[in-house]
Amino acid sequence: MKNRRFLGFVMVVLLLSCFAVSAFATEAQLNYVTDEAGLFTDEERQALEQRAEAISEKYQFGVYIVTLEDFKDYTNSSNIEKFAVRFYDQYTLGYGEDHAGTMLMLSMAERDYDLDFNSKRADYIFTEAGRDWMENRFLVHFRGNDFYSGFNEYLNTCEEYLEAAQNGEPVGQGMASSADEEKLPAAIALIPGAIAALLVGIFTSAPMHSAGVKRDADSYMVQGSLELHRRSDMFLHRSVSRRSRETQSSGNHSGGSHHYSSGSHSGRSGKF
Repeated sequence: MKNRRFLGFVMVVLLLSCFAVSAFATEAQLNYVTDEAGLFTDEERQALEQRAEAISEKYQFGVYIVTLEDFKDYTNSSNIEKFAVRFYDQYTLGYGEDHAGTMLMLSMAERDYDLDFNSKRADYIFTEAGRDWMENRFLVHFRGNDFYSGFNEYLNTCEEYLEAAQNGEPVGQGMASSADEEKLPAAIALIPGAIAALLVGIFTSAPMHSAGVKRDADSYMVQGSLELHRRSDMFLHRSVSRRSRETQSSGNHSGGSHHYSSGSHSGRSGKF
């Protein structure tokens, strides 16, 4: 009898332990700061957590920080963009029915980062030009391995941008982004070729007054040369326009940023 009671007690303890683990896991999903890479002290992590929570609650817009040793440990994909989107959706981050929010993720193994935004609200608050400036502000700290300052600057920009959008003036609204500037040189490169083609077309189509136009090929034949069977041969001309070919720069691309869009998500990723 005693053995049965003891066995029952053990089973109850095990069940309670399982519930405790489940509750902890659920609570962990609600954290604003996940520091699996161990970049922060306890005090730093707590300070970032409290500030991210305050910003998120004030503007009803999720602001998250995630650091990992290597994101590839959690996925078969080598693409941090896809992993970040799945991570955000799997843990149902964000506020409201549209799960509006932003997440900055670092993976230390190969120094990858992903700056993710979710929802149309996020696109309105964080314009493309605004995202350019946002990246510059935190990346300068990451490249110097000052991660606490970098994430603190990320929270600064989130707060500033959210406040500006609330006042109806999103940061960078109507301004050109880096993506727009990348398209501009390609468009400019086409201009010389287009002008050259236009000039060739004008000159070749202009009437030639120094000689009459002869439509029969026999008028141009030399005595005793090969006789053409067709007497209505026309002389053709062609115009050739050339444009410079784009080449990849041989510089260091470690700080390059790539734009992406996937469903309701959009963002930037790259190396730091």
